[in-house]
Amino acid sequence: MIGQYDLVVDCSDNIDIRYIIDHTTVAQQKPFVYGGIRRFEGQVAVFNYKGSPSFTDAFPDKERFTAQQDCATAGIVGYTAGLVACLQVNEVMKCVLQLPGMLAGEILTVDLQTMVMRRWRLGSTDAYH
Repeated sequence: MIGQYDLVVDCSDNIDIRYIIDHTTVAQQKPFVYGGIRRFEGQVAVFNYKGSPSFTDAFPDKERFTAQQDCATAGIVGYTAGLVACLQVNEVMKCVLQLPGMLAGEILTVDLQTMVMRRWRLGSTDAYH
């Protein structure tokens, strides 16, 4: 099913599905626009874009990732999902239009409770702005 599309936007709430999407998009060399939420927190990234790291590269330990409290247990704040969706759309537009500044090789984290946003380079523990 993914083969007919140029990129994949993940709006699922399932860790297993994310790893399946990742393995499929890696095999088909298609960008994967990721968004995740929990409570007031969100993450956005673009994986597999022109050789950038994959979701599995960013989250290699599936058991550890799965063991974290999921949003079904922790809950979400509805507008967090809306903001993350808008950020994902922004990444899709940059990908389609081939604009600079894409979150390929990076993860953007947003905490709406503290109003802090950070860009993290994959493979680095340091955030930068």
